[in-house]
Amino acid sequence: MKANFASVESLKKQAQNTGKRLMRTFENGLVLRCAPAGLCSWLFRVRSGSNIITETLGKYPDMSIAAANAEAAKRYAEHKQAPCQQSHITLNEVYKAWGEKKAQTAVTWRKIDLVCRKHLLRKFGSMPLEDLTAPMLIKHWEPLEKAGLSNTLQKLCQYVKQIAVFAVNTGRVERIHELTKISQNYVFKAAKSYPAPAPEDLWEVFYTLEKEGRSYDQVWDLFMASFYTLSRPGEVCAIKWEWVDLDAGVINFPAEVMKMKRAHTVPISSQLKALLVRSERLSEWVFTSPAKIGQHINRESVRMMLKRKGLSGTLTAHGIRSIGRTWMEQQGVNHDTAEACLAHYSGNRVIKAYVRYDYLKERREIMQKWCDFVDQSREKAQIKIRNELTKKPH
Repeated sequence: MKANFASVESLKKQAQNTGKRLMRTFENGLVLRCAPAGLCSWLFRVRSGSNIITETLGKYPDMSIAAANAEAAKRYAEHKQAPCQQSHITLNEVYKAWGEKKAQTAVTWRKIDLVCRKHLLRKFGSMPLEDLTAPMLIKHWEPLEKAGLSNTLQKLCQYVKQIAVFAVNTGRVERIHELTKISQNYVFKAAKSYPAPAPEDLWEVFYTLEKEGRSYDQVWDLFMASFYTLSRPGEVCAIKWEWVDLDAGVINFPAEVMKMKRAHTVPISSQLKALLVRSERLSEWVFTSPAKIGQHINRESVRMMLKRKGLSGTLTAHGIRSIGRTWMEQQGVNHDTAEACLAHYSGNRVIKAYVRYDYLKERREIMQKWCDFVDQSREKAQIKIRNELTKKPH
């Protein structure tokens, strides 16, 4: 039945009387949706494979009943006659388009791309996406499951879901064989916290690293800068000299390198300033890769240094932030100030949009005290090392 004046006004009145939002479907996929306040909209809804396509046509009475009937008939005819020209689009083709968008926001895009190419595209890249099924992927990923690589599997499930939803939303495919629900096949363990000692035990880390002398070169400065900035590993290793403003006493991290895509300013403590002043300007990066010309140091450098010294289960590069946050809690630092030191911004989107205060003045004081504590912990370790050396027989 086509929409007519009587049916439209009847639904509008019914919605007002019941206080509920009501919908009525007419021929050619035309749908009328009425709210209790009396606002009504025309929709076009049609099934496409296993999915439902819904499009807004206009508001009633701005769009007349006759115009709504005509537009729905036109779209319905186009839908029925449209050939499925892209039914054989490959996973590689969809991945390329998805990747171009993902790379704009994902700080870890290189890592994502590597995982997808190794465990997804290498086997299924040339296959039409519509032919790819969940059982195929689950079978292919059995070695990962047997090896206990739960984290890799969890990420792959997320990426496949994103790719599949992207393909449908952009009209590249009509169905996706439940690719969005592969994660239900696995039991993922709860995420573990990054290993980190209590602040009062930090000196033991320095003791382990320095008791036999150290020759970590630039990695040591990167390690200390991680303490002095409390920034994430990927952010610290990517610091550029152009971000460093010694006169203003800050490092200005641009939004594109930050996890939350929000520019962040780190106050420069006296310890961090001394580190930066003595560092050579070998490239645009503060921490230049010794192996790859024109790139910053590998973000895994600190982790590998800790691993070689047997500290993997004691501390990670990211765990440094946990020590700092715990110390601030012990010192009674204001919650919002402490969170700002770690570039955490609490609150919903509205609060984040309106609250622009970055607590820089407060953070400058707190970060200086924190850096003093770090140096005191290191000094405690060095005192023990010196005492042990004096007791050794010559």
